[in-house]
Amino acid sequence: MTKTVFIKDIFESPPTNSGLKKKDVILKRIRYDLIPVYSASKDGSLIFGWVDKNTKWKIYENLLTWNKDGSVGRVFYRKEKFVPYEKVKLLKIKKDFDSVLDYEYLKYAIENKLLSYRFGFNFKCSMERVLKIPINIPIDEKGNFDLKEQKRLADKYKKIYDLKDKIGRLYEEIKNLKVDMDADYETKEVSLSNDKYFDIFIGKRVLKKEVFDSKGNIPVYSANVSIPFGFLDKSNIRDFSHDYLLWGIDGNFEFNIIKKGVEFATTDHCGAIKILDDNIMPEYLLYGLNLNKDLIGYDRTLRASLTNMKKVSMKIPVNEKGIFDYNKQKEIAERYIYVEKIKEKIADEMDIILKANIEIEQNSLKE
Repeated sequence: MTKTVFIKDIFESPPTNSGLKKKDVILKRIRYDLIPVYSASKDGSLIFGWVDKNTKWKIYENLLTWNKDGSVGRVFYRKEKFVPYEKVKLLKIKKDFDSVLDYEYLKYAIENKLLSYRFGFNFKCSMERVLKIPINIPIDEKGNFDLKEQKRLADKYKKIYDLKDKIGRLYEEIKNLKVDMDADYETKEVSLSNDKYFDIFIGKRVLKKEVFDSKGNIPVYSANVSIPFGFLDKSNIRDFSHDYLLWGIDGNFEFNIIKKGVEFATTDHCGAIKILDDNIMPEYLLYGLNLNKDLIGYDRTLRASLTNMKKVSMKIPVNEKGIFDYNKQKEIAERYIYVEKIKEKIADEMDIILKANIEIEQNSLKE
């Protein structure tokens, strides 16, 4: 059995440290008696800095915290002394309930609720909103809060979350797994600016009304190169007798293959690489570009512009005659595709596990 209560009924929220800045903390721990400062990070163990035990900033211990901005949704139980950053909000059990409520259980119960509310930058996880959130707490036959059952459920949740964290770390390792392109075979390094092998260019401006008013069936790609921006009745590209690779200059910086003979159009937010040599396999080039994207680190600061893309070079396998080895490229590309499919499958399984965890928690609250 459970009882529904609002967070404001059982918690008080002490004031945080308004005005605390990076300049006010010690970035490196130089003594063991320093007090850790926590910021609005999704990693509960990440320390923002340190302060002296005689600091002017408010010091707390044995309460819950959550982040108002940034990585919202996570709730942390802070047993040790610490100093909260301005955007870290606090929850302390009221004295009347101190002996009948368990912080570990409440951490999971509140976190589960906060995550379900989908707080974010446009929907702030404010103190006012959090205090109005209802949670379920186990009660005994007399209707009193059941501390023993809270502890049992807290232990159950901890095992689930620990498993989830381990799977998450494993997934990160697998996600970063790359097929070795520098194995024991001869390669030739070729720049994308080499007009003997590639014709690389940026698309032309396409107005929304041109797309919306068109009744054509030629897909036009923009920053998202996986899904067409719209359709036109006439392409702004003339030659479709070669394979192409498209890339998004802005946005997710993904790549996409357009096989020879397929008509398409591009906007000025989409780049295109025409592969002029039939011995260069587009799937191999796709893998190589994805690898370079990770190494170079394209983002909104370092855009995947035409100038930046022309600086990219590819190592392509060659045979004993120095000719591009299509079969070797195919072998590497197939390994790459296989690894990517495994990653996708693991990601799907991860999603199932995360949803199953939420269901377990919700059912437990109703036991």
